[in-house]
Amino acid sequence: MTADLASDLVHATAVAIGRSGVLMRGASGSGKSSLARGLLSQAGPSRFRALIADDQTKLTRAGSALIGSSPEAIAGRMEWRGLGILTVPALPRCRIDLVVDLVPAVSADRLPPEPDEEMLLGISLPRHTLPSIAETAVYLQRLFEDHGDE
Repeated sequence: MTADLASDLVHATAVAIGRSGVLMRGASGSGKSSLARGLLSQAGPSRFRALIADDQTKLTRAGSALIGSSPEAIAGRMEWRGLGILTVPALPRCRIDLVVDLVPAVSADRLPPEPDEEMLLGISLPRHTLPSIAETAVYLQRLFEDHGDE
């Protein structure tokens, strides 16, 4: 196994979709946890989904892979605004393959822009800037299906 080269704690939520992970960033209240719940609700017999981390995600470089995990104190916990902190099924870690930056719907483009690249711990990942709306979970699901990461 390759030794970890670097790590960082970021304000983000991470969800496993199949064998890949998506790292969702945004300001407090931008909808990271809501988007994660939308993605998790799409789980089924042929659609694996699991929380990696909510609100704080530890990123670790392992060789050429970026690994997301949860700080131990919040592992398996997710905030539901108005309901509190709930325990949910979670994975201890997952390879991160996509970054999503959530922006207010009023400042988002009408059509999703082409993805650009984000460099995290020396690893280049595709980055999408998307509106913080309920339909974003459906868009991300289609994105993963189109790229065969299910």
